[in-house]
Amino acid sequence: MILTYVQYENTIETALEKLEQYIRENGLQGVALGVSGGLDSALMAYLTNELAERLNRGGYSFRAEYWFLDIESKPSDFQKARDLAQQLGVRLDYQNLNHLLKDWSSLIDAGSDHHGRVRQGNIKARLRNIFLRDRAQALFGYMGETGNWSEHIVGFWTIGGDQGDLGVLGSLTKSEIHDLARFSGRVSESILRSKAGDGLGVTKKGHASDQLGDLTHLYRDYLISRFLKVGFDHLGSPDQLLMPKYQSLAHVVAREISATSEQVLFVMGKVAQTAFKRRLVLVRELMPSRIEIGLPIIGSQGFNNLYLAAIQKELVE
Repeated sequence: MILTYVQYENTIETALEKLEQYIRENGLQGVALGVSGGLDSALMAYLTNELAERLNRGGYSFRAEYWFLDIESKPSDFQKARDLAQQLGVRLDYQNLNHLLKDWSSLIDAGSDHHGRVRQGNIKARLRNIFLRDRAQALFGYMGETGNWSEHIVGFWTIGGDQGDLGVLGSLTKSEIHDLARFSGRVSESILRSKAGDGLGVTKKGHASDQLGDLTHLYRDYLISRFLKVGFDHLGSPDQLLMPKYQSLAHVVAREISATSEQVLFVMGKVAQTAFKRRLVLVRELMPSRIEIGLPIIGSQGFNNLYLAAIQKELVE
């Protein structure tokens, strides 16, 4: 594990405090959260339930809705979402949106090649967004946000689709989210052990690795942090990867994590090619800096040492 239990407690408590403060200051009355059966929404569902209970105990009326929005979704994902809701003791609402997807598909005629499937996937995410934003308005509240740093840095999200309104996971890596979910004791092993998916059917298998390469998020986060430490600009031009120092670093990092330099540069290419997405500020992130909640800064030697140790342990096992 990456996190200690003390870091878990600090992170969860800070997230709840920041959300509660924003909600009270702005008079928000509820939240609509999409629950996909994946890790990020599972942790956010846990946090949302804790938040709603805290607010209501304190005399502030607040309602949380949890939605599974079916758009060519896997039955196994729906089952995991149902199991999570039962574990948390909350109601999971279900809405089938496949008829809307059918209407849109006939309207745009995206085609069946990869680019067409990406367009189709974006439509799925945006239809879910429209539904959840309407529910948020009905509640006089906000749409829950489930994005994290690991996916944000490689552009693994849909503009106008995945983003909610208020974020507390945006500075956290996927490994840290996994540890938070495990420490909570409220997220099932079936979710904790699931292979990350895209939830949009962009590829035949629907796995994140089909688009992001064979390296897992632990390896990706480490190698990206290594590049950031020596000055790589994640908002800069892809051309910077042609610089000798980054070409050389790719070989060094590849040896450290038992990968190839091609795999390393593929990941960094994803970072560079999706910079335009990160230039958009679409979500209000409420968390303070990582250092303030006791987490090492991404791109620091402390972060790199911690993640390389975890990788080396995994390689030995």
